[in-house]
Amino acid sequence: MARSGPTYSIEGPGLGVSEWGLALPLLNDIIGSGLYTFNPNYANIFAYNNQSPVPAGNKEAIFDVMYISGQNPVLGATYPWDLAPQSYFNAFPAGNSQANGSLEIIPVSNDLFTSYAANDTRRTQSIHSTGYTYLGSTELRPFFKKYLDTTKIPTASRFDWGINFIAIRYTDILLLKAECVLNGATGSQATDVDAVVNQVRARAGQPAISNVTLAQLYDERRREFADEGSRWFDLQRSGNLLTIMNNWITAEDAQHRINHVVANYIIYPVPQTQLDALPGLYTQNPGY
Repeated sequence: MARSGPTYSIEGPGLGVSEWGLALPLLNDIIGSGLYTFNPNYANIFAYNNQSPVPAGNKEAIFDVMYISGQNPVLGATYPWDLAPQSYFNAFPAGNSQANGSLEIIPVSNDLFTSYAANDTRRTQSIHSTGYTYLGSTELRPFFKKYLDTTKIPTASRFDWGINFIAIRYTDILLLKAECVLNGATGSQATDVDAVVNQVRARAGQPAISNVTLAQLYDERRREFADEGSRWFDLQRSGNLLTIMNNWITAEDAQHRINHVVANYIIYPVPQTQLDALPGLYTQNPGY
């Protein structure tokens, strides 16, 4: 569903082919399969006791990277603690500091945090915002903790969290269909867009809205999939990546540590290992 706009003059997500009508039947195949369901409880999607291949499994997960703890060799996950500061884990009883988070806090941007209503259950699940104290110092900046259950901190190895990473979930498919319809694919605003978005909002404890626009849909996706790795690709499809990212950097980066985004950054570089494997076969993408 490439659509970041032909004006970007790049391959892949910049082609602007707008094949929404071709994507729609593929999404409908998944929705109509009966294999997946919309989980009415947001927190349960990321619960450690609701993971495949447990019988019944996680019906919200269409494709997940599976991990299991307590094995030899270690087969657990590492990502739950990646965005949590080390001092947060150090505040727990001795033996739990094996978690080893980031040495410095990587705070959630104020722009994202304030985009949630105070009672939005997705913010509660995704972001730690109540502060913590370690060695007499209190940290109040929020950080991501969507997959982090502090009752499950591994004691033997920091690389052994027993939680799957959901790469594609059913809610994503429903909202992608709504996106297709808003971009001209066959469907109904009321049934295929508004009803779906309001189903997602109701699960988060939020009121219904009507006549949902593309901008509203992308905003809802931002809150729904925070810390799941989809925002960059949403912005690619929206055609607004450069504007939104650079406005965000200007507003949030008071210390001027982040380079502004240019069109070449919209796609990744060809890995150096591939360039070296057969010199001359690949040409590096512009800007790298």
